Amino acid sequence: MIVIGAKGFAMQIHDVLYSLNQTEALAFFDDVSTPVKKSFLERYIILHSDSEVKSHFDNSKDYRFVVGIGGTELREKLFKRFTELGAQPFTVISNKAIIGPLHTTIGEGSC
Repeated sequence: MIVIGAKGFAMQIHDVLYSLNQTEALAFFDDVSTPVKKSFLERYIILHSDSEVKSHFDNSKDYRFVVGIGGTELREKLFKRFTELGAQPFTVISNKAIIGPLHTTIGEGSC
């Protein structure tokens, strides 16, 4: 699985994924930050290009992703970019989340 982003929101998603035992073959994606970092939490690889993403998916056979950045327009852009690469959005819900009972829906790839 790939978490798109490698900063604060990605850290929160990591913590939930960790609590759900969903960190096998986990990688992060960041193609904008400078200086370029090679790892996230000194444990997970950070991918920087579409070719690295494709290679990771092909090697891990895990095509799931979750968008771990803020900003609606950028989130939408990256969601489309990854689905065009053949990736599958993954919904991340903490065991501690409280989901309201009135007309609440959780869309594909939600956090």
